[in-house]
Amino acid sequence: MRNHTHYDALLTKHRKLEARIAEELARPLPDNLELQRLKRQKLLVNDEIESWERVLHVVRFGSPRRTLPETRAGAERPLAVASG
Repeated sequence: MRNHTHYDALLTKHRKLEARIAEELARPLPDNLELQRLKRQKLLVNDEIESWERVLHVVRFGSPRRTLPETRAGAERPLAVASG
């Protein structure tokens, strides 16, 4: 199926970007601009992977995945939702 092929290609691209980032970090003098570019690409690919996972979940189960409430970094409790 074409959709799964695209999803698999995204996963492969993500793994390659992770490997490139690790290679760059292993250099004696890593290129910070290259690292920034690779990390930005990886984030974009990751966003697309998450989008596809939501679509595939709906196709498979017929409803969107339930997500946990957003939390602040390091916070143990979910952020309060303002009422009003």
